[in-house]
Amino acid sequence: MRSDTERYRALTTEFLGHLKRHGHVPHGVAYQEFMFENGKAGTGTLTDLMKGATLPEKAAIGLINMLLKSPKAPPGSREALLQFLEDRGVSTSATDTQVFNVLCGPVRNHPEPAPGEHDYLKLGAPSMWNVADRMRREPNRLSRSCRASECAEATTWIQVLISAHAALDEIRKSKPIPDDAGQLAANSVTVENAQAHAESHMGVSTEAYTAFLRSISERHPPCVRVALGARKPLGVTVVLPLKPDAYARVRDGEVASYECGPDDITLPSQHILIEAVAERLGPVCKEPTAPTKRLLFTLLLQLAHFTRYHEQQPDTMIHVLSFAGTSESAERLRSQGFEPTKHSMPRSGVAILERKHRAGSYRPSLDFKTTFVLTTLSRWLPFD
Repeated sequence: MRSDTERYRALTTEFLGHLKRHGHVPHGVAYQEFMFENGKAGTGTLTDLMKGATLPEKAAIGLINMLLKSPKAPPGSREALLQFLEDRGVSTSATDTQVFNVLCGPVRNHPEPAPGEHDYLKLGAPSMWNVADRMRREPNRLSRSCRASECAEATTWIQVLISAHAALDEIRKSKPIPDDAGQLAANSVTVENAQAHAESHMGVSTEAYTAFLRSISERHPPCVRVALGARKPLGVTVVLPLKPDAYARVRDGEVASYECGPDDITLPSQHILIEAVAERLGPVCKEPTAPTKRLLFTLLLQLAHFTRYHEQQPDTMIHVLSFAGTSESAERLRSQGFEPTKHSMPRSGVAILERKHRAGSYRPSLDFKTTFVLTTLSRWLPFD
């Protein structure tokens, strides 16, 4: 169980560069064996550590001790590290604390993903085509259906995301824009002010939206799905395979998306509504795993499952609907070929966007890799 006083650290950029430049990054299996032998198993992966993620401090310290003391370390790594330390004024008689302070960043009270991780929700399906086959083998480790008892919490994640994106818009008005603008925006939001802002923005009360999620998750569990991190959920995806008439009502702005009910859902469907894709934000939600990659995988798994994509005839048109709830979500959608429908959502007034995807398209375009990914994931059915 995680201690309230657990410490987290990343390796310094300079030290990471040294390890990579000299080829002294140990093999992942050797690192895990060393950590297990020294009672430090389960502290995080070497891959995340080498990307610069902030993990439990013992993960970084374990790597340093391995390089200095273990025969499992790459040849020459001990001598090179001692020289690296000496060049920075750290002698061989220095204490462990002095060594760690040179090689590690500041102590934090929570994990963090590596800086500069891609926003996979902007990159979309083509960014997943080289890992889709591997990831489809473990869908229930990467995500799971949202329990009805978690729907209130999922509503909060969506509300916090909306408010954080609004705060980000304000920060971006400043010049120069801070490098950590997204983090500043997320940390500025509280659950209380997020709820009030989101209710006004969405045109629906917290209680009513939670009831909507619960009604969907109870009848159609795969529609509301939670992406999983190392310790906590990373976010939620809400995707509805709709009957054509229900889809048309939402597309034309006649009803709000959250006014769809369980009876509007059908499987399989060629008319998909992406209601929400929301990563958890805020200081209490830190995870060493960047959320958007697993959220994208979860979203694509739902799309593949709900359309029975591998069974679709070539050139069948798949209609996907969503909306520009925030400027950030609008950018994510536009980057994936969504276009305005000239309609807006009732009460909230946000623009409704649509993308039409031709199934089985292997033309040299964005759709080529999308087809490959959705076909690969679709063949792994069902999931929980």
